[in-house]
Amino acid sequence: MKLCILPVAALLAATLATPAWSYDARVNYILKCRGCHTMEGFSPERGRIPPLIDVVGYFTILPDGRRYLANVPGVVNAALPNDETADVLNWVIKTFARASMPAHFKPFDAAEIAKWREKRPDDPMRLRARVQGELDAMGISLGTYP
Repeated sequence: MKLCILPVAALLAATLATPAWSYDARVNYILKCRGCHTMEGFSPERGRIPPLIDVVGYFTILPDGRRYLANVPGVVNAALPNDETADVLNWVIKTFARASMPAHFKPFDAAEIAKWREKRPDDPMRLRARVQGELDAMGISLGTYP
């Protein structure tokens, strides 16, 4: 019986020592996003998967960039509720934005995710290209992702 209690107690202690939103967001990233983006936020062997490192924060500068992040196929297909989607996006940005983190980053919340889900783009990749063009005009490069 002690063998079963010890691992459960250790898991419970680790869970309580980690803020709930951080733990849940990281776990949701692992379950819903890591398969393509990897734990490193960059997957060179999967050339059609956009990198997150030093890029993802730039999207939060523009309203349509935020709309794009809330509606990329992987986010939509993750089927998470609005609050958990906001938490995962915030975790991704805080973890991978690095040089692309805006000085005045405004975290996503459930209400914003709901708003952007009501305004789903017909073609998320076309929206991304438009956002990329706007960022390019501001002197911000998203790199060479197709």
